[in-house]
Amino acid sequence: MSATFDGKEKAFENRIKVMQWWLDQVRQGWQEANYSYLELVGMYWREFEKVFHDKYSSRHDTDNL
Repeated sequence: MSATFDGKEKAFENRIKVMQWWLDQVRQGWQEANYSYLELVGMYWREFEKVFHDKYSSRHDTDNL
């Protein structure tokens, strides 16, 4: 995920993959916990915003995140 080693485009793509993996893990853990009286309606991750405030922010890779 380093722009120095992978280039900016590849580093950006890798960050998206890692964040999607993390979100999938959280959703899976939530579903497996089978909470009776709670509903997961969303997730908020402040640091997430930083990734998209670069020159690639005009891309629509975030539509599913």
